[in-house]
Amino acid sequence: MSVPEARKVALQYYGFSANPKRKPTNVDINVSRSFGTRGWDSASDGGRPSALARLQKLIDEHWDEHIGTMSRFGRLSMTQLNHYADMAYGDPLEEEAANGKQTTPSLPKAGAAPTELLEPWMRALCDESPSNYLVELIAKEGRHLLLVNTSIQG
Repeated sequence: MSVPEARKVALQYYGFSANPKRKPTNVDINVSRSFGTRGWDSASDGGRPSALARLQKLIDEHWDEHIGTMSRFGRLSMTQLNHYADMAYGDPLEEEAANGKQTTPSLPKAGAAPTELLEPWMRALCDESPSNYLVELIAKEGRHLLLVNTSIQG
């Protein structure tokens, strides 16, 4: 998958024609693949996985739920990512010992992830996986970000 195909996925997601000759007017589309972030392997929260690492795990588990009907590739908007970021941002539940055995922890309690973290987290997700692209669509209505995963196909 290449940058032009990620661009087609974004155009279809936002309701435009995927044909590059029929590019909508007054709309700029920027597709980026690499941002040079450190990733989250080095990030930790007191020996536990960081919120960013928990976000990646949640997204990896749920990519199949975000496959486009036309493009057939995984894509997450800023709103959808915010839902997973809120889940990942909460403190992880501590495992409790019951009768000498550890119980399986449930999902972390949801917390409100600061919105200023969402775009840097999207950039880190792109740097972590070679199949992720960040598509920025700038129109008169505003700026929209879309995370496209080209290895997830429906």
